[in-house]
Amino acid sequence: MDINLYDLRNKHYKPLIEGYSEAQLEEYVTVINKHRTLVEEHELQKIEAVNEPVFQGIDAFRMWLEQEKTKRGPFPLAETRLDRVIAKNRRLRENLDPGGDHNKWEGRAYLFSQEDHRNLTIQLDDKEQEMCHGAVTSKNGDTTWQIIDIPHWVKEYRGAPEEDAQLGQCPSHISEKDVDKYVAELDKMLSTSDNAKKSILSLSKQVRDVKKKAEQLKHWFTRYAENQADSASVIWSLKRQVHELQRIQLQTENIQKDNARLNKSATPKPVTRTQVPAKGPEWTPRDNITASAEQEL
Repeated sequence: MDINLYDLRNKHYKPLIEGYSEAQLEEYVTVINKHRTLVEEHELQKIEAVNEPVFQGIDAFRMWLEQEKTKRGPFPLAETRLDRVIAKNRRLRENLDPGGDHNKWEGRAYLFSQEDHRNLTIQLDDKEQEMCHGAVTSKNGDTTWQIIDIPHWVKEYRGAPEEDAQLGQCPSHISEKDVDKYVAELDKMLSTSDNAKKSILSLSKQVRDVKKKAEQLKHWFTRYAENQADSASVIWSLKRQVHELQRIQLQTENIQKDNARLNKSATPKPVTRTQVPAKGPEWTPRDNITASAEQEL
């Protein structure tokens, strides 16, 4: 028969704590309290962790956007680099085609088509779908994150004092098999004084780890569930900035390639000259040669 956390605390932990406290065996009391804290956190996180894969995906995508922005930024430097290669491209084109269409091209559309813009958008949306379990944020901050609401009693149980009888109304969800497992673990830890001492160190670390995870889940739930609209707007803004930086980088690369092509076209071809032989004796008409010979005779 399933029981709830309130019954687990009162039927299995409270009597042990009272008994060992009366016997002034504080080490054993410490073990019991730490084990109870660990078990309760595990049981609560079984419910809270239902959203963990979604939260991890959203958080990882946001961090990826931040990294992409840092890698390609800052904006002023990227835009200055683009302006330089555009100015060079205009000069090269003007030399080859004075007054040509290149004078009508403007910044974002200079050798960068609407199809190029769409491809960048698709790539970013595909990345978000992959990391965020099919969800994509839109311009107005809407999103389709598949976040499951956590039962209200879970929050109440965390914040309520131990003696609050209303905690007994929380749903029964701990199986008899799990209860037997928890009881067997605790019995082993309390079997000897040495086991109790060793268990305190081990349990202390496990409790720290499980509480750290609880804080992470709480942070994610507050950020991506309770403040979903604000977080989605932040991610959309990051997507827009990354899109622009990717566009600037790709556009710069395209124009640099075109500049290299234009430079090659503008280079004058070397002139091929026909080799003229060295000047020989002046040519004399045959009649003149004959006349000169006759005079000599």
